[in-house]
Amino acid sequence: MASWDTTSISLTAGCDPFMQYVTRTSALAYEEFNTTNFRLIEHGEKFGEISRDVYKLIVV
Repeated sequence: MASWDTTSISLTAGCDPFMQYVTRTSALAYEEFNTTNFRLIEHGEKFGEISRDVYKLIVV
């Protein structure tokens, strides 16, 4: 997404922490593809949950 719209600061501000959170484990380099894929998806979903919870706190 960030490469699609390089002018969006908010998009970049959201994508950078997402990439850092999702890929934060060095174990990804040592696992087979299916396990790595599962972990990336799992981390992405967790990031979404955290983001949603924070948004709820800010909006209320």
